Amino acid sequence: MTTEEKQSDLNRYREILLATLDYFIERSKSINYEDFDVTAHYQQLKVQVEENYQKGRLNRLKQWLRDMTEEPRETGDLSFGRHIKERTGFEIDILGSFQKRIDKIVERKLIKTENEYRDVLAMIDKLCQQAPIDQDKIDILNNLIVDFDDKISGSKISKSKRKSSKKNNYFINQLSESYSPDNRRKLTLTESGTDENYSSTQVCIEFEQSGSGVYAANGINLGIKTYWKDNITIVIETKKNYIVLQKWEQVQSFHNIVKVEYIET
Repeated sequence: MTTEEKQSDLNRYREILLATLDYFIERSKSINYEDFDVTAHYQQLKVQVEENYQKGRLNRLKQWLRDMTEEPRETGDLSFGRHIKERTGFEIDILGSFQKRIDKIVERKLIKTENEYRDVLAMIDKLCQQAPIDQDKIDILNNLIVDFDDKISGSKISKSKRKSSKKNNYFINQLSESYSPDNRRKLTLTESGTDENYSSTQVCIEFEQSGSGVYAANGINLGIKTYWKDNITIVIETKKNYIVLQKWEQVQSFHNIVKVEYIET
């Protein structure tokens, strides 16, 4: 990449990120977040965007945009793309870009990065919520997940076990659920997979209009505990030695923001 090309990309990501944060600020104005000043939070993020832009941190800006567009992508928020187009003149197709990334991973038959790992997990979650469940697609993506887990953990699940596991039904067991004190959000803890070698434990929050994954670890029967600290904060008790698949410090759906505190032993 030439200096001119990098500067062009820096300009583009800066403008889109600032417009994204303005979008979140506008949506949050009518919501009371108790002791949390959401506008100040987003304004501080805008300052950090400017700092990263000035220091030429293109990869960091790209990662920020990827993270910030997960929520509108998962909720199918079509107005987000229109807002970015109107504010910046740039086209951004978060749904199409996501599907293209998945197609590329499947064609390559390999997950290379943690970002790709998160994408595949998100697609599996999406497929599992559709009826009828497309087990063949889930199996293809799950095998990619297992391959990446093998690489990270240094273990190896035999091909025979993988093949036999495909014959089993995909299971989802809800271990617990609890509502926030104001009854506006639900916290769930679930296990899913095909067997104990081919499974994960997930923490999710269900908002009034959508849901969001918060934390996930490889395996089941992990003894993870979750509970509400207040209306906008949850606590997750887990262990440091788990293979973590997903971990967020906060999640958001439209105007709703929930912070996450971890107790790791």
